[in-house]
Amino acid sequence: MLPYITLGSWTISTHLLLDLSAAIVVGVLAKWRSRREYPNLALAEIIDLTFYLFCGVLGGALIGALLPYLIMALFGKPLPPWWWMGWQNWFGAVAGGSLSGLLYCRRHQRPIGWSFDLFAPLLPVGLILVRTGCLLAGDSHGKETTDWPAMFLPDPSGYWASRYPTQIVDILIGVLIAILLFSFDGFVQRCLKKPQGWPFAGFKFWLYVFLFCSQRFYFEFWRADTPLLFGSLTWNHLYAAGGLILAVGVTAYRMRAAPGARV
Repeated sequence: MLPYITLGSWTISTHLLLDLSAAIVVGVLAKWRSRREYPNLALAEIIDLTFYLFCGVLGGALIGALLPYLIMALFGKPLPPWWWMGWQNWFGAVAGGSLSGLLYCRRHQRPIGWSFDLFAPLLPVGLILVRTGCLLAGDSHGKETTDWPAMFLPDPSGYWASRYPTQIVDILIGVLIAILLFSFDGFVQRCLKKPQGWPFAGFKFWLYVFLFCSQRFYFEFWRADTPLLFGSLTWNHLYAAGGLILAVGVTAYRMRAAPGARV
């Protein structure tokens, strides 16, 4: 566990450092991936896109994390003493970033589906770095258990116990999803002999949503830090179910369009 790094008189949160690193890495990779179609993208537009995504991701992460507690307070339910420390939620971050990205594409007349596909394989890369920060800080920890594959891990307060390795599982699944999405275009063109953008522009993004929400709905039962909705189901179960329904619904609707439609 390494929640902080000390450099002289400076003490830096490793979680925050890796969150910022995730934003930088995703931004650099997005710029590199966009060179093929927009090689002369102006600096002003890059700054504009960064501002849109920063506001969307940060705002969505905050809303996704705090919404359960605000609703609990509205209905007079007691809040845990640390509720205000839940300042990020990946479901909210992706939703907020997607909404701000949509507004950006509308404003600059960029192809929406292509733009979302551009970022699709980068989302698991960003989450890998974020979850590494969670692992070092003990955040997003698992429930105590002696069942396989329990590991001896801490919670944010530094209490070590045999727990489900939720952060490690998220990292490994993120690696698998990133490999799948980065390989998708090559597989489609070389093995299926289909054009880039098949079966429709935006498919890789919705594939990411489907894969992430599917695995998260299952592994959310391992998490110890998510507010309960009812029974053993948490608010993240609700977010994951909503993402699954949306991904399946949009994919089914878009499959009716012309293959490779770049919208």
